[in-house]
Amino acid sequence: MTRATRRAQIVAATIEPLAEVGYAATSYAKIAERAELSSTRLISYHFTDKADLLAEVVRTIFEAGASYVAPRVQAQQSASERLAACLRANVEFVVAHTSGIAAVHEIVANSPGTRPDAHGQRDELILQGIEAILRQGQADGEFRDFDTRTVAWAIRNVLDGVHQRCIIEPGFDAESCIGELTELFSRAIKAEGPT
Repeated sequence: MTRATRRAQIVAATIEPLAEVGYAATSYAKIAERAELSSTRLISYHFTDKADLLAEVVRTIFEAGASYVAPRVQAQQSASERLAACLRANVEFVVAHTSGIAAVHEIVANSPGTRPDAHGQRDELILQGIEAILRQGQADGEFRDFDTRTVAWAIRNVLDGVHQRCIIEPGFDAESCIGELTELFSRAIKAEGPT
């Protein structure tokens, strides 16, 4: 097994315990058991420490999210279509990766001292991507004048809340959620009159 493959295996085995039993109860022993490793030393061989492993979990989930969302947004032409694609792709990703999103939430909430600097940079990149869509819509006359940073934050925070709905709401209807969010933001930011 290659080094990269083993690291990916350990990261995958870390996500489920974080999501199922939480940060405090996720030990190297649980991870090694989940990854079917003969020893916890194999984790230490591939990662400097727990902070290094957790940073890799965060990076892996963020990169998977970006790989899913970005091409779906970029395939659209108008800002309205891009915003709708952004909302849809984010909700779909969260629904398909509930454990991974839960793991990231556990890491960020419980290890602020070891939170990787890159996490803040990734948050900023996500906000900038949403802002770019909003500015495009304003420039093209599709969207009214508003503070793009504030609206980008609102969109990001609503999307973060979708994960909680997935967990606490049995039978969560992703399609209905996508439709409502698209309608909500579209009405809130559309330009007056014909576009």
